[in-house]
Amino acid sequence: HAATGFALFALFFALRDRRPRMARSAFMFALGLGTVLSVSRTMQGAHFLSHNVWTAIFSWLICLGAYYFLLYRPVKTPQPAFRKQPVTP
Repeated sequence: HAATGFALFALFFALRDRRPRMARSAFMFALGLGTVLSVSRTMQGAHFLSHNVWTAIFSWLICLGAYYFLLYRPVKTPQPAFRKQPVTP
């Protein structure tokens, strides 16, 4: 259940380059929903708190890796054109 909320970390990475403000809101939503779901399952006795923390960490790292390998495009700076220098004797 906690992974359902934490899986929404993917929204942060989907929005971070084009809409950073909305990305922060999506991050807070995912963190809040994951926390609520994990606390409720912990109170039911179904999970330990450490399981939920590791679920959040793994969800974040999986989303980060997917972003890096699928969506991240580094900004390329234009390279100056090489000109042939006149040969002077």
